[in-house]
Amino acid sequence: MEVEDIKNNLVENFHYQGVAVVIPVYNRAKILQKTLEYVLAQALLPDKLIIVDDGSTDDTAGQTEKWLSDNAKELNWEIIRKSKSTAAKARNVGFAQIGNAKYVAFLDSDDHWPEDFLERCVRLLDSKPDAVGATAERHYRVFSGKQQQDTGGMKMTLDPVKWLFKHGGGIASCSLLNSKVVTELGGWPEEPASEDTELFCTMSLKGPWLFAEGRPVVFNIGNASENQEEGNLSLKYEKRELRWVNRLEGIYEKIIRLDTSLNKGPLKKLIAVRWRRACKYHLKRSEWSEARSCIRRAIHWHPWCFKYWRHLIKIAFKR
Repeated sequence: MEVEDIKNNLVENFHYQGVAVVIPVYNRAKILQKTLEYVLAQALLPDKLIIVDDGSTDDTAGQTEKWLSDNAKELNWEIIRKSKSTAAKARNVGFAQIGNAKYVAFLDSDDHWPEDFLERCVRLLDSKPDAVGATAERHYRVFSGKQQQDTGGMKMTLDPVKWLFKHGGGIASCSLLNSKVVTELGGWPEEPASEDTELFCTMSLKGPWLFAEGRPVVFNIGNASENQEEGNLSLKYEKRELRWVNRLEGIYEKIIRLDTSLNKGPLKKLIAVRWRRACKYHLKRSEWSEARSCIRRAIHWHPWCFKYWRHLIKIAFKR
C-alpha cells in the first residue's frame, strides 16, 4: 500500500469527537487574556484549548499560563512555546496537538465570540456530516474611529471561492472547521500571504460550507496600540496588495486543477481588480514602471476591460 493510501486510510477510520480551539499569539498578553474570557464564557466549552506562543518577547506565555491557572481550572488547556516564524506555522503546530477533536476553531488573539458560538456551530455541523465548516457573521470593531460594519457570513457560504477571492480569507475567527478535512489538506499552507484564502478555497471544494445564523463574532482592529502590544499582522506588510495578488494567481491555478467545473470568468476578473489595486499603490509613490507592470497583469486577466487599457495608455510614458 502506498504511503498516501495509508494516510488516507488512517484519516478515514480515525474516531473524531469534541472541539479544539487553537490560538496563535505574539506579544499580546493583555489582549489575549480578554479574548480568553470569551472562550471561557462559551455555553459549550471546548474539549481542548491550545495556545501557541510564537516567540513572544513580552512573557505572553508566562502571563497567560498564570491567568489560565487562576481562571480556567475546568478547561483542558496547553501552552506551546516556539521560536518566531509565521501565523500559519503556529496554527499548524497547534493543530498537530488537537488529538481526535472532530472540529477545530482557529481563533485570533484579539477576536471575541458570542456565548453561543461554539454551541451553534457544533449543532449545525453535526446536522450535516459532509460539511467542511460553519461560519458566523463577523462584526468589525475599528478603534481608529472608522464606522463599524458587519460583513461576510451568509454571503461567503453561498459562493465561498468567489467570496474569498474578492474579500480575502479572514474568516478563521468566525468559523468552526471539520478537522478531518483540514488534516486531509495537510493543514495551513505555510507560504506567506493569503494562506487562509488558499486553505478555505480548497476546503470549500470538498463539501458544503454552512452559515451559522445568530450573533456575530467581533473582530477587533487597531486595539493593540491602546494596549501597547503587537498590531494586526495583515496590516504590517507595506506591499500587501502585491503580495496577495501574486499568491492569488497561484491559488487560482491550484483550484481550477482541483475542480475543472469552477466558473473561471468571475475569478479572473477579481484577480484583475487586485492587480489594479497594486497599480494604485505604486502610482501613489510615482513608481511608474511598477504601476505599468501591475496594470498589464490586470489586462492579462481581464483583457476586455477598456478601463484598464485607458489607464495603461495614460501612464505609458510617465517617468
